[in-house]
Amino acid sequence: MAGYKEAAVAVLRDAGGPLGYQEITRRAIDEGHLKPRGRTPVASMSAALYKNIKVRGEASEFRLVDKNSFELRRDSTKDRGKDDPGDGGRADPVQDDADGRTASADNLFAKGGKADPVQDDAQDAAGSRRIGAAGRFRVMSELLFRGYGVDRRGAGDGIDIRASKGRDNFRIQVKAVTRNNNDRYITSIKKQPFDKNDAPNMYYVFVLRDPGNKINFVVMSSRDIKKRIGGGDITSNRAGYQASFKKDGGEIFLGSRDVELYRNDWDLG
Repeated sequence: MAGYKEAAVAVLRDAGGPLGYQEITRRAIDEGHLKPRGRTPVASMSAALYKNIKVRGEASEFRLVDKNSFELRRDSTKDRGKDDPGDGGRADPVQDDADGRTASADNLFAKGGKADPVQDDAQDAAGSRRIGAAGRFRVMSELLFRGYGVDRRGAGDGIDIRASKGRDNFRIQVKAVTRNNNDRYITSIKKQPFDKNDAPNMYYVFVLRDPGNKINFVVMSSRDIKKRIGGGDITSNRAGYQASFKKDGGEIFLGSRDVELYRNDWDLG
């Protein structure tokens, strides 16, 4: 069975044009080029592609076309050189790191969302996507450490991760945000997916990042979020809702009320 790099080459060769890494992953699995061992093959495919470009540069089989889209270089049919990192057919780094490290997420956070030099000239939106991806890695790692199963299949429309423990199933959206110059962590929640996904098993994990890469997690159910909206701690606008967290005396506040009850609380259900 091919690894991620080989699978991407096969898919892009058949496609004849650029594809996003999510579509590359879907086709690779559907067409039998890839049989992932981990639970987040999309994240693994993305990491493999960016790493290949980062390490091999102009010698890479791939070219970054538009933010998260890739195409094959004209000479991509050449045999892989010894300096090609490939991916060894490895599955998801969250699953496969034997010592439980989440180096990929840590590196993305530490670089302020621009871990890959290929995207050094990216706009702020691209950096935000990197921070978002790093947040998802961190949350998946925390869940795995605590005995949850995690799955990115079926993610989308306001759901980033599906988690399970025993007979209980949970849906999770991750909101990763870095503290701004006003010492606040500000993030938004879109109204349509929030209303659609509102249920007892829907959770929001706010990944609050400080300079120096220190992370705090605030884990709230959608029902808790609704109470905060009704109480005015989360503000409303035309597109949805805005949550503004801050630290005061070592405690974390959402609006005017503290959320210490939800800080690092991974007991879902």
